[in-house]
Amino acid sequence: MANSATFPSLFGRATVFSEEHSRLRDTLDRLQSYCILLGHANVPPELDPQHLLEQLRGLVFDHFAGEEADDYFGTFRAQAPALAEQVGRLEAEHWRILEVIGDLSRIAQCADDRDELIEGLARLMVRLDAHERAEAELTRSFFETEAPGKQPRGGAVTHPITDTASYTE
Repeated sequence: MANSATFPSLFGRATVFSEEHSRLRDTLDRLQSYCILLGHANVPPELDPQHLLEQLRGLVFDHFAGEEADDYFGTFRAQAPALAEQVGRLEAEHWRILEVIGDLSRIAQCADDRDELIEGLARLMVRLDAHERAEAELTRSFFETEAPGKQPRGGAVTHPITDTASYTE
């Protein structure tokens, strides 16, 4: 059973990561705008793909480092060992995503590869959305299985304050 003292910290970190997802989404939206405007002669300088990809890589790197910290993913592993494999898959995906962003940054340097860049950015956006959904599922699973007093239906539940058992139907 989880120590309830860790929940506010973990909850707070989940909120911070949600806010970071908004900043990441803003950068991705600007990259998408770049893709839409590529056919036009005058792409605004704030939509420079090289700069945006470098900015995205920095945001994503910092975001992933925070998630992989002991007080976030480490808490999931320590308090819900059944989720360790799922955490490991997400961490491995972090590095693959950073590699993809690096590849796209190299492609952005070549004016000839605009179509490849657009297609790669579209795939990256789909991948990041899927990754974000998997992280949300991990968090949901953690809180569903680790809430104090939470047991599957039909089992004994120990009340977190009185330490007495009751049974669910």
